[in-house]
Amino acid sequence: LDRIRLDQVTRNAYLQAFQGENARDKFQLLKRLGRQIRSDGGELVIVLFPLLHEFHDYPFQEIHDKIHGFCQENDILLLDLLPAFRPHTAESLWVHPTDYHPNEIGHRIAAEELHSFLQNHKLLEALDVR
Repeated sequence: LDRIRLDQVTRNAYLQAFQGENARDKFQLLKRLGRQIRSDGGELVIVLFPLLHEFHDYPFQEIHDKIHGFCQENDILLLDLLPAFRPHTAESLWVHPTDYHPNEIGHRIAAEELHSFLQNHKLLEALDVR
């Protein structure tokens, strides 16, 4: 029962974080950050790390869609890791059954996706990473 209740509380908190004024505030902050980074000669890259939860019926797809739209409208690069995680079960990427943070497999997937993304966008050279 505790796990079900925690799941519901967590799900509602994330969904509320991207509704109405909460979403506007977050997006305005990202917009300002993107402008500042661009004026300093850089490029803002947002890495969207999905909650490791029910990938086959992902309850936070609406949030991902909002972030995708925002990034497109504001010319901000976005790497959404959800497609890379979907071939796996969420449970196989958890640190522990009561801790849904990514384990070494999840971090490896994220690192490989980020490396490829930065390579494809020619951003590794800007970081002087070889």
